[in-house]
Amino acid sequence: MLIATLDALWDKADRYRRLGLEIPHSNTEREQKAAEHTELIDYIVAGDVEGAAAVMLRHINTSLGAKAASRLGAGPIPRP
Repeated sequence: MLIATLDALWDKADRYRRLGLEIPHSNTEREQKAAEHTELIDYIVAGDVEGAAAVMLRHINTSLGAKAASRLGAGPIPRP
């Protein structure tokens, strides 16, 4: 049952992935994403939950998926 659910979600997310890949992104954006990965790991290792959450939220809201969702009319994920 879990595999079927995950497969269905993967299929539904495919349109976002395709749209995300159509959006041009620069080397600067790629470098920023890599820096966010490093920053996230640093916060996790330090045990800084709030810092990690802030980086993750910024990372998600500036991701290719978020850009694709924006093109479909969805807004950014709000901070809790």
